[in-house]
Amino acid sequence: IDLNVLSGNTATATLGIGPTFRLTVPPTLDFGSHELTGRETIIARLAPMTISIAHENATGYNWRLQASLTRPMTSTEGNVLEDVLYFKTSTQKQLLQATEIEVATGQMAANENQSPLVYAKEEGIILDLTGKQATPSTYSADIQWSLINAP
Repeated sequence: IDLNVLSGNTATATLGIGPTFRLTVPPTLDFGSHELTGRETIIARLAPMTISIAHENATGYNWRLQASLTRPMTSTEGNVLEDVLYFKTSTQKQLLQATEIEVATGQMAANENQSPLVYAKEEGIILDLTGKQATPSTYSADIQWSLINAP
């Protein structure tokens, strides 16, 4: 039990029951700067992407990792590029949308520090501008990650 005494002589307590899961995702994914030619296709990230899932006392527990897009790819001027962010693995390519998609599953090993999920620059979150008309600007989007400790 963690007990924190706050100002005003009140206290809050946090009680954790069962295993504790920890999820670490990259705070930023950098796709770099590109000259727009009107013939853009898939743009890879500048660096591999690593997601770490760790636990305390959760050996044998199944987990699922989900992702959803909470803000689409938007320029600093407010222009929106719809349907351009995907989660790609060697076997599938899924569009990131407001609805969560499952991107990985696994089972916690005996080691508390689960092996990280490492995605090459052409896998994980990718930017696919095929058939899109991007205007010169700086773009960003927000992705929400959910780690679920269930089969």
